[in-house]
Amino acid sequence: MKRYLLLSLFMLATAALFLPWFAQAQLPQAIQRYTEPLAPATPNMTGASITAGVATSRVALPGGGAAFNALYIFNSGAVPAFFNLGNATVNAALTNVPLPAGQTICVAVGSATNLAAITASSTAVLYIIQSEGCPSH
Repeated sequence: MKRYLLLSLFMLATAALFLPWFAQAQLPQAIQRYTEPLAPATPNMTGASITAGVATSRVALPGGGAAFNALYIFNSGAVPAFFNLGNATVNAALTNVPLPAGQTICVAVGSATNLAAITASSTAVLYIIQSEGCPSH
């Protein structure tokens, strides 16, 4: 029993010696790293929306220029939507790229200036965000 008591006292004394040094040596660096002010976020993206129905509908892409080379499209509807990218006369058909209900896709814009969308039944709102690029995964 005396051995355990002596060992415990030794461990407490050792901890008491090193704890102040550790707190002074390590903690200020950690605090300094995370207390610098953060720069305001300036996301490079812009958005729009389109309601797709049984007849083709079209919307101009929300951004422009080489910086906005990707398009995120989210289908908030309860039915799949089909979309097509092109110029100001682009149309959508049920044979175009499908976007299931509740899903998001990221595609390259290329030279497209407009997006057309259609559904087989009902309607679906597509939210479009034009950004600097798609994720690499």
